Amino acid sequence: MRLNPHKSRRDLIAGLFGFGGIASASAGIAQILFVVFLVLFVIAMIARAVRGRAP
Repeated sequence: MRLNPHKSRRDLIAGLFGFGGIASASAGIAQILFVVFLVLFVIAMIARAVRGRAP
């Protein structure tokens, strides 16, 4: 079976665009999760400072 160079090139380009979309979506989700956990961390630190240490 002989490979068609135009088809393989087209497949590579389609793969790059497809994987780029997945990477972009993953980066966006990671950024949102980072902000959410950062806010939760700050809230936890403020709550601990307000309550003080447990005896």
